[in-house]
Amino acid sequence: MGVVIGLRAYISGLWRIYRDSSGYIGIPAQISVFEHRYRDSSAHIGFRSKISGFRAIYRDSEQYIGLRAQISGFRAVYRDSSIYIGIQSNISGFEQYIGIRAIYRDSEQYIGIQSNISGFGHRYRDSEQYIGIRAYISGFRAIYRDSEQYIGL
Repeated sequence: MGVVIGLRAYISGLWRIYRDSSGYIGIPAQISVFEHRYRDSSAHIGFRSKISGFRAIYRDSEQYIGLRAQISGFRAVYRDSSIYIGIQSNISGFEQYIGIRAIYRDSEQYIGIQSNISGFGHRYRDSEQYIGIRAYISGFRAIYRDSEQYIGL
């Protein structure tokens, strides 16, 4: 494997993340309302973007890739792994209780809680090892802790 090369490119609206070795190098960019946050480590790369109202969090690791999107009022949390996939949605007012979006459990090891209280974004737990906090406060977006060994701001 010798050489480590990592490349992130923005080509005609498409994002690409390349990894071609046991390690990688990442390049961050902010181009006209596009936001990107990532961590370079031997374990994973994280990528966050907002493109025309679409929101996504990607994690590339041996365990899973996660995608979170808001599309025309629909909210979803996806996790793709050998254990489970979870989907949370709010359609026409269902699954909304006094400011709390939804609480659901869809496997033995997975519990997810997503809430929206007084303008603060979402607080959720994806597994026994993973806790993520997303906040939207006066225009600032942040991901605080993504796993036991990952923190991104």
